[in-house]
Amino acid sequence: MPAGQVTLGSGATQLISGPTRGMNLLIQNNSAHACRVADSAKVSITTPAAVNGGTAGFGILLQPGGAEGGSFATSGAFNLNKWYIAGTLGDAIDYQYTVEE
Repeated sequence: MPAGQVTLGSGATQLISGPTRGMNLLIQNNSAHACRVADSAKVSITTPAAVNGGTAGFGILLQPGGAEGGSFATSGAFNLNKWYIAGTLGDAIDYQYTVEE
């Protein structure tokens, strides 16, 4: 399972810069601050996918067909470069994903 870490910039930060097809994306926030996740650079305070901070291991799971236990559905494999995270400048956010088969 590929994994990585992204350090948040002053605006919405792209998860991965190049086209990467994946499934079952886990975004884990181990920082003290909350962050927000969206499928565009227009991450705003109204985006419903908030990932709280301050609790080690708190995250959000994006998976095909998922809609239970802190996850929400996608229609299948997706490009990871379409996901952005906004939060506190300098916070490090971890991620893991499975590769599209």
